[in-house]
Amino acid sequence: MKVKKDQKLCGVDYSVKFNEQSTPEDIEFKWRFKPAIRVSQGDTLSMSLAEVVAALRTAGDEGTLASLKQHIERSEDIGKRD
Repeated sequence: MKVKKDQKLCGVDYSVKFNEQSTPEDIEFKWRFKPAIRVSQGDTLSMSLAEVVAALRTAGDEGTLASLKQHIERSEDIGKRD
């Protein structure tokens, strides 16, 4: 899933914000489906955010905009079809 800044649509000038740290960069969130799945119309997916939250906390500890994007894009969590 890619998150892009769209100030006109969202009313803010960032793509991701965590606590007081934000970034205007496009960011890609990743989930692994084991085994791989084919998604069809009407399917419901569940995706864990535990790794993403951990990455956000680590980036927040570093306190730099560059680390926010890097930490999120290095993380990968688990997804499943319900």
